Amino acid sequence: MVLEREIERYVCNYARTRGLIHYKFNSYGCRGVPDRVFLWNGTVFFIEFKTLKGVLSIPQTRQISLIRRQGIRVYIIRTKEEGKELIDKYVE
Repeated sequence: MVLEREIERYVCNYARTRGLIHYKFNSYGCRGVPDRVFLWNGTVFFIEFKTLKGVLSIPQTRQISLIRRQGIRVYIIRTKEEGKELIDKYVE
């Protein structure tokens, strides 16, 4: 089984080769924020990385809901292929 950090590393490296900027998103004192924020051509979106069997925690579900209510896209990526397809969607 592929580890979450392996999926994250692959997608971040791929995004970098396609010209996207990304940052590890840490919000001290606020649990459940997505793993990464990505910037592309005036667009901002977040990715939470999970394995195929990974489950969002209650704080993650709440934070993702709050962010989406602000009109910002948040994606749950579970495989390297899903991540690659998402990045390609933004770049093309």
